Amino acid sequence: SPGPQLQLPASWDMVEPAIPMPPCGVRWCCNPFLVALFVIPGIAGYLLGTSGTLVKVLGWLLAAALMRLMLAGVVYFAVQDGVRVAAASGRSVKPDLVIGFSWGGCVGAWGAAQQQWTIPTILLAPTVNAVMRVALMGFPQVPPGVQIFHASNDGFCPNSQVAAFEKLGCTVHVLLDEDHVLCRQSSVRQIVAAAEHAAVGQGIDNPVEC
Repeated sequence: SPGPQLQLPASWDMVEPAIPMPPCGVRWCCNPFLVALFVIPGIAGYLLGTSGTLVKVLGWLLAAALMRLMLAGVVYFAVQDGVRVAAASGRSVKPDLVIGFSWGGCVGAWGAAQQQWTIPTILLAPTVNAVMRVALMGFPQVPPGVQIFHASNDGFCPNSQVAAFEKLGCTVHVLLDEDHVLCRQSSVRQIVAAAEHAAVGQGIDNPVEC
């Protein structure tokens, strides 16, 4: 889903970096962990083909553990690749405001945590916890001041994210009776108001959303 349809001021220019949402996009073919994920079963099957039962069991358990680590690597690589693309786009267009939704919000959280940009950042339903579990990553240390919009009925972003972001000094807006896509008009109005307020606070007349 493209997320909420934000009616931003007509004078604002919007630039959307080419960050594919998993598992879409041919960039996944360049993920070394993805290649390893598919190669490991073949190698294991070849090496264990004539082994005894116990060796086979232990061998496949080891292969399964390695595949789990490779799966974590696939997602980790995708996040870092997204951060790289977003940061490169930021250096090119020099945006005044960053807004990220769902997977883009997750990428934005790690980008902000890595200080790839220091401009106002608004993250809409960032799927941080889901990515953490799969990629075996710690919670991104997002700097204070980043704004988070969280839906109370979000099946992808647990309510535990609220406390985690607040502990880091982020401003968290909890949208009641809302789901992951944040498409209610009341939610859209709050998000747009936050974006406009961030622009005014920076003294920006013509912000660029990246």
